[in-house]
Formats: sequence, structure tokens, C-alpha cells
Amino acid sequence: MKPAHILFLFLLLGLPFCGLAGPGPGKPAEIRGKVLDQNSGEELTGVRVEIPELGIVTYTDKHGEFVIPAAASSELTFHLSLVSFQNELFLFSEQSGTSDLEFALVEQ
Repeated sequence: MKPAHILFLFLLLGLPFCGLAGPGPGKPAEIRGKVLDQNSGEELTGVRVEIPELGIVTYTDKHGEFVIPAAASSELTFHLSLVSFQNELFLFSEQSGTSDLEFALVEQ
């Protein structure tokens, strides 16, 4: 068997066991979120979204939205911060059954 075939078989058979083949059945491929101003309901652009369990920091786009890859962890902590708004901490649990989240920040 050629080395390229061996490598292909290793990847094909090994990926499901090391968690690199994507989410399992019923698991979302990504978690989407939206951040709004609690008072006005406006979408907030540039909100810093940190998920320490994954070592991820991202920012909301012009529609107040962000996307992160689905996590192996069943619980994630979201630290949200934006200038002139109170920093917020939210706990996401896989048991909530949704991959579309909505957060609201309070202006200081």
C-alpha cells in the first residue's frame, strides 16, 4: 500500500475519535450570538466576546452578531464588554438546546 493511501486511511478512521471530524449527531457546527442594547434594542457593534474555556476572543459585526465554532465543553462562559456599557458574564449550557443566543448589555 502506498504511503499516501495509509495516511488517507489513518485520517479517515482516526478523525471521528479525536474530535476533528466535526460535531457529533445533533450537535451544532457553530454557536451564533447577537448582542443588543437592553434599553433601545439596537444591535451593538464591536462588543468583545470572550470564551475563556475555548481561548477565543471575537467581536460582534455591524449587525451585533458573532459566530464561534461549536465546543466540546457542555458549559461555556461568555464575557461581554463594550465601552460605556456594563461588562456582563453569561453562562451557556448545552442543555439549553439552542445554538442561537441573544444577549443584552446595559449602558452605564
